Amino acid sequence: SRVGVQFCGVCGADAREYERAALLLKNLLDHRERREFEYVARHAGQLTGFQPVGGGGQRLADRIRHLQEEAVQAIERRRTLRQFIDREVKDENYESAKKHIEEFQRLSNDTLFDNLLHDLPGLIAARDLKRARSALSAGQLDYARRTCMHVLSDILPGNRDARALLRTIARRQLQLGLARVTAACLALFVLYVLSAAPASRMAGPARQAGLAALYRPVYRLHALTFLRRPLELYAELLGAGHMFDRREDAVFHDDAAPMDSRRHE
Repeated sequence: SRVGVQFCGVCGADAREYERAALLLKNLLDHRERREFEYVARHAGQLTGFQPVGGGGQRLADRIRHLQEEAVQAIERRRTLRQFIDREVKDENYESAKKHIEEFQRLSNDTLFDNLLHDLPGLIAARDLKRARSALSAGQLDYARRTCMHVLSDILPGNRDARALLRTIARRQLQLGLARVTAACLALFVLYVLSAAPASRMAGPARQAGLAALYRPVYRLHALTFLRRPLELYAELLGAGHMFDRREDAVFHDDAAPMDSRRHE
């Protein structure tokens, strides 16, 4: 034993050094709570003269060393997060950047990324609307619409650009809908015209008059448009060339007869 040195009755260590170690631990914990990890890493090494003997002193020393290791890891993690954030922002991966910024703020008092965090919703909205416009140009209207709705509901409610783009998408959807309806009607009419020759062939001579009334628009096409010869060739190909044998398309002129009689009166 050393003369004049008081030893701890529990762990057998120098009581004065034990007290210093306890104060150091408390000080380090306070700075860790304030996320001042550089201070913790630097001052934890002051535990040099403390030589614990019992279990209590050893746990105290281990706790201080653990705080030092934790501080070193936090400092390194902050350095890595800075790199991650810069890379993610450059690649427009703003959601990932936000997570990294939030983790960085848990490890630091630095306000380095506060402005960026505040601007992220606008950056995310601008990126997503750019994608929506590209989707609209590519005809992917559903994706473009979902993207705009996501911006309005989850990122920037009331965003004018998103609302304007939604109106554009709605107009494009209406145009496409009208185009589909027009195409469907045209397809049905073409089928109707093409069915005239097979129907005439199967009907036989006795039913030609009734069939002519059913297919009157086809006879009008034959009489009044450039389709006269194509319709005749099509009918002949199907063995129904007789359907247009009626001179001057009597069905068409049946409609005109009353008008001619009124003129003579």
